[in-house]
Amino acid sequence: MSVEDKPISELEVSSIIRNALAQLQVRTVGQLTRRTQLEFLAAAQDVARDDQRVAPLLAELGAVLAMLGVTLAQDVLPTIEKTVPDDGEKRDGLSYVGSFTTSDRLALSEIRFAFRANSSKVVRLTVEPGTWDVYDEGAGYRTKGVWLHHRGSGPAPTLTASGLLAMPDPLLAVVDADAPRDKALIAHPKGVFEHGVRRVLAYGATFPWDAYASGMGAAIRAIYVRATST
Repeated sequence: MSVEDKPISELEVSSIIRNALAQLQVRTVGQLTRRTQLEFLAAAQDVARDDQRVAPLLAELGAVLAMLGVTLAQDVLPTIEKTVPDDGEKRDGLSYVGSFTTSDRLALSEIRFAFRANSSKVVRLTVEPGTWDVYDEGAGYRTKGVWLHHRGSGPAPTLTASGLLAMPDPLLAVVDADAPRDKALIAHPKGVFEHGVRRVLAYGATFPWDAYASGMGAAIRAIYVRATST
C-alpha cells in the first residue's frame, strides 16, 4: 500500500486531531496532504473545547506526516487590502505597528472566538469610532502587551473597565464588531487590517485588558491587553 492510500484511521494522533480530520472529511493520507495548514487549524478550532489549545496540534500532525515523508499543502494567504494609512504617531517605549478603522463597537478575544455570535469568550466594548492606532509593548514575534489608541481624541486618563480574556492560545484579535468577516484577518497570524488587528502575545497565566475614556460613561479611547505570569 502506498503512503497516499494509507487510511487516516491508522495514524497515531490525539483524539482532537482525529476529530478535526473527520471534520475535513478526509479518509486517506493522500486526501489529507491536499489540505492546507489553515484548513486543518480551522477544523481543529471547530472541534476543540473552548479551553483547549489548538496551535500545538499543527506541530503534532506535522511530525506524524513527516515520518511518512509527506506534508500538508502550502497555504496561499489572502492579500491584506487596506485603505487606512499606517501613519500613526510615535509613542515612547512602544512600537507602532499600524492603524485600522472601526464603528463604535470593538470585539476583543482569541481569534477562534472572534466571529462567534453571542460567545461569552468575546469582550465587546463601546468605543470612539474612527481610526485607531496599534502599538506593541516590547520587541519580538510575541509581544508582552498591545496598546490601542483612538487617533486625535486626546488623552483618556480614566480607567473605566477591565477584565480577563479567555485565551488558551495567546492569539489576540481586536475587530470591528459590525464589520464583515475578513478572510485575510482570519488567515494571517498577525497584522493590522482594514477593520481590526491580530497580535501574538507572550505566553501567560492570564490576559488582562483595561479600557480608558475621558470619564465614566464616555466612549472608550484607549485599550491595553497584556500577558501576565500570575
